[in-house]
Amino acid sequence: MKQIFDFYQKKKTLSWLIIVITSIIEPTLLIIWISLITYAFVKKVDLFSSKIDKKFNNKEWDKKMKNLNKDWDVKLKKIEKDWKKNPKKALWPMVGVFVGIIFIYNFISSATTKNFSKLSYIVYDCSSETENLKATVIITLDKNTMTQTSETETDMFPGKVTTAKTRITNWGKNKISTELYRKARHNFYPHEPYFKGDKYYLQEIKALGGSWFSNQCKIIEER
Repeated sequence: MKQIFDFYQKKKTLSWLIIVITSIIEPTLLIIWISLITYAFVKKVDLFSSKIDKKFNNKEWDKKMKNLNKDWDVKLKKIEKDWKKNPKKALWPMVGVFVGIIFIYNFISSATTKNFSKLSYIVYDCSSETENLKATVIITLDKNTMTQTSETETDMFPGKVTTAKTRITNWGKNKISTELYRKARHNFYPHEPYFKGDKYYLQEIKALGGSWFSNQCKIIEER
């Protein structure tokens, strides 16, 4: 870890280029880089802990903290006053915080979600089992033909594999959408099932209300 931090200190431009390029190629690496950088800085801070302690324990630091607390008290009182006068105006700071939280959440989600843009062929195992039924479901997605093929076998009819095909409507970076199977469309409200990460999202049949739900799947082949 020390070698990584030393390399960063000596060649910051090259280090950031490596971080940016590798993160673009594989977004999940961004989490690793952030962890490594954070760890390295924490270790560096530990080396100067005595200086930090000295800074935090002096009178000047106490004075700064008191002034900071006073500033926050003034700001909170102003927000309270604005709220009484004009609630809409007082809401804007809260809206800003909320938007910031959403932005951070979306950034983290996009960094950790499966990137489909580099793939053209994916095979999912979406098999499931209940007390009364065990179903083996293998779904193949082919970007070249924009076709989804599913093969299903149940323990009620062992050895009998049912094959069905449908069209892929969109092959996005983090989401692959498909049409409903033609023979089953009349049982559903109009919608497009989709894959995101290791989950398959679709709606329940009309008779059950048509609510969205997800099936846990597993990628068993990709290229």
